[in-house]
Amino acid sequence: MEIKEIKQYFFAHRNGITADALRKGGSGFRTIFGVELPPLSTLARSIGYDAELAGALWEDREVRESRLLSYWLMDPEALTRQECLELAAGVRDREDAQMLAFRVLKRRADAAGILEDLNADTQLAMAAAALRQHLS
Repeated sequence: MEIKEIKQYFFAHRNGITADALRKGGSGFRTIFGVELPPLSTLARSIGYDAELAGALWEDREVRESRLLSYWLMDPEALTRQECLELAAGVRDREDAQMLAFRVLKRRADAAGILEDLNADTQLAMAAAALRQHLS
């Protein structure tokens, strides 16, 4: 699947009420389609793990749905520990941190060690809190 098709999917599944609520709640993204998680999950299942596409979506930093979908497309065990920490350093808001923790970090054999690394760096506090919640 190509980025253009994914953006069309986002547009087709947009939800203005959800988008407005996220904006009012302080979402860190410039573009918010308001696509809810079940349709994102459905799309992700149809694509499967795809490191190249995941990377391109993750780099689309201003679009909420691109960032959230990227985590579904990442194979947690294919990432290095350093890559996981770099992802954590780039989270935009609480929802972004939660999705990273839920879809990637907690699924790794070294999740507890990653949590220790996150706790050691105060700039990674949001990701640490999200992973701590998912490991409890």
